[in-house]
Amino acid sequence: ENAVIDPGNPHILLGQLRAAAFEKPLSPTDVEDFGEFGPGLMHILSDNEEVVWDGYGWRWKGRGFPAAQVNLRNMSDNTFSIVDLSAGNKVIGSLDEPSAFQQIYEQAIYMHEGETYFVRKMDLQQRVSFVEKADVDYYTQSITEIKVQVHESSEEGRLNDSNLVHGDVAVNIKPYMFRKIKFGSRDSIGYGKIDLPPQILETTATWLIPTVQALNNVRKYGREPLEGLLGMANIIAEVLPVFVMCDTSDIGSVVDVTNTGLPSVFIYDKYPGGLGFSRRAFDHMEEILQAGLEMINGCTCEIGCPSCVGSPIPPFSQLDPDSTARGRIPDKEAAKMILHEILGLPAYIPQIPAASEIAMGG
Repeated sequence: ENAVIDPGNPHILLGQLRAAAFEKPLSPTDVEDFGEFGPGLMHILSDNEEVVWDGYGWRWKGRGFPAAQVNLRNMSDNTFSIVDLSAGNKVIGSLDEPSAFQQIYEQAIYMHEGETYFVRKMDLQQRVSFVEKADVDYYTQSITEIKVQVHESSEEGRLNDSNLVHGDVAVNIKPYMFRKIKFGSRDSIGYGKIDLPPQILETTATWLIPTVQALNNVRKYGREPLEGLLGMANIIAEVLPVFVMCDTSDIGSVVDVTNTGLPSVFIYDKYPGGLGFSRRAFDHMEEILQAGLEMINGCTCEIGCPSCVGSPIPPFSQLDPDSTARGRIPDKEAAKMILHEILGLPAYIPQIPAASEIAMGG
């Protein structure tokens, strides 16, 4: 297994320092073993009156058992409890805030131990979602609008003629509606509104900037480059867990045109400060794209489907009414054209007419 962890992530270190100080007082040398951020973070804990300096080391003075707060499944301090109203207000689980906003919003279907639960209410103040068992034949999937702002690039590389960059970003995430999807057939059977505030995630990302030539080549065949890139972004997010020990819920992907001057595919960690997943994407992007191309070629659909290039983007917007991504349908043929160009393979000629040509009877 290709496991990834970022031991220098201060969000991780805070929990580890709390647990270590509880076990025994930490000397300055002990704290330095936690890396360059260790001493500074220890002073933050001191300012919060969680540890105290006793002349020999930092000693725990906070409440409770801090190791119990270190969750191996998520690293967020902000968690939502899930309370089952149909079982006497029993707590049946918890989710970190980013996951909660996309899974246990009001009217969502939450799945737990093979059972389906309907989310009756989400209390943002108490940080709890109230659910009750429901016998339904569908599940829900949140639809989010995502905007990325690049703070700083830390590494740059090339993939043939395309640029590849890794760095720090801020991701603005706004869930604004959800899709009801029927079990088995995966047919969309309805939509609903999500009324939640946007979240700002400070994290790390890798972004791929195709050449102007690659984009113009797509246009030459009457297709939209953005729709090909949307398919690519979805594919990368699906394939990356093969190369990194993570889940598709640990990473996000989006196509953005505001930071680089060209439509670019961003792959980001869904954790504050990043956990190293997108960094691994930087190291293995060529292999990831090759695997993605194989996945597309192996799908029997003609124009693209949720199993390969992903689902259409609804024509609604909350953060950016003028977003060029609204209403776009990921284009399988355009994605293959761009992938061939980026990977330095022989040019791919579309086998299926563009949607515009079909509409005109071409």
